[in-house]
Formats: sequence, C-alpha cells, structure tokens
Amino acid sequence: MSPTTHAVALLAIVGVTLAACIGLRGKPQKLAGLIAGVACILMSLLMPGHLCDAGHPWSQLLIGSVCVTLLNVFVRDRRVAVGLSIVIAASAGKLAWDYMDLVHVEGVTGNPNPGQERMRIRSEELAREILAEMAKSDSKTYPEGWLSDSEISRYRPPTSRLDNVPTALTRVDVTPFWHSWFSGLYSCRRRSGSLWYPGGTLTDAAPRVEWRERAFK
Repeated sequence: MSPTTHAVALLAIVGVTLAACIGLRGKPQKLAGLIAGVACILMSLLMPGHLCDAGHPWSQLLIGSVCVTLLNVFVRDRRVAVGLSIVIAASAGKLAWDYMDLVHVEGVTGNPNPGQERMRIRSEELAREILAEMAKSDSKTYPEGWLSDSEISRYRPPTSRLDNVPTALTRVDVTPFWHSWFSGLYSCRRRSGSLWYPGGTLTDAAPRVEWRERAFK
C-alpha cells in the first residue's frame, strides 16, 4: 500500500462513519459511546510499538477510536452500530499495521524530525566547537578536504574530542505529503555523507565546516 492509498483509506473510514451517523441518526447513546471509546483506547495502548524513531500510528488509532465512538453514540440501530464498529475497528487496525511497514519503506518516514538528522546536526555543531577550541593553540593552515581524512584528525592533540565526531553521517530531508497532517506519513530522502573542511586556519574554517554528500565503499 502506498502512502497516498493509505491516506485515502483513512478518509474512507471517516466518510463511512459520517454517512452512517447522519443517515442512521437516532437518539444519542452516551453510555454505549463511552464504553466503545474506553475499549478503543485500551486496545490502542496494547498495540506494540517500534523500538526505533520511525513513527507510531497514533493518527490511525485515534481516527479509528473516534469513528467507533461516534457510531455507537449516534447510530440508532444497535446491531448496525456494532457491525459497523467492528468493520471500522478492523480497518483502522489494519491501517495501523500497514503504517508500521510503510515507515520503513525507502523514501517514507513517520517522523518529521528523525534521529539520524538530529545526530548529523549535532555532529556538525560539535566539530565546529572542537575546531574552535583547537584554534587557540594551532595557527597552521590546512587544505580543504574531508575532516575525517585531514591532517587535523590524524595529528590531533590527545585532549581533542574530535574522535567523538562520526566519520559517516546520514542526512535526512523530510517533506510532507498532502495528507501528512492526518496520516502521520512523510516523504524523506536519505543521503550518506561526511563533514567537509573548507580549508584555511582553524580559526577561519571552524564556523564553515559543513556536511557534504559522500559515497562510502
């Protein structure tokens, strides 16, 4: 299932629920709605999550729970309400499982602020900070090139923290789909790279150290 198909299926769940609540409207059954809502919340909490930061299907579970609750509150025929609730709950559950597969497909994520991108930014900031510290006792001029391969890294002082900066860093560019606001799915592009030293003295170059795309064998 593609992200767009997934989003359309979510909208279909909402559409079916609204159509049933309007077309089969009866006297509100608040107790039935409360019971259905609590049951949905408990089932959502019992659903296993990820051990990664790719995202969790909160939107799917929330939309399904709200739809089941509305059906039990507003549909006058109890048998129809229960039957539709089962169908909607099963559909939302299926979409939740599909979501956890989709967020691991290449080009898709469920997290607009992924850990790999946060690490890249932190590493870039750390490298600039460390080089600025080293500049206080090093006024030599270094050629441009990959920071991990440069003389700066090879002959760094023992007290330097430069070895704490990873050689390989993945950049993740996340952009929303038209449906991201309710599906929780986003388009992403992952690129491998490393930190680039622009050349010159540490004092001048430290603020300009940046990530660049790089192929690793």
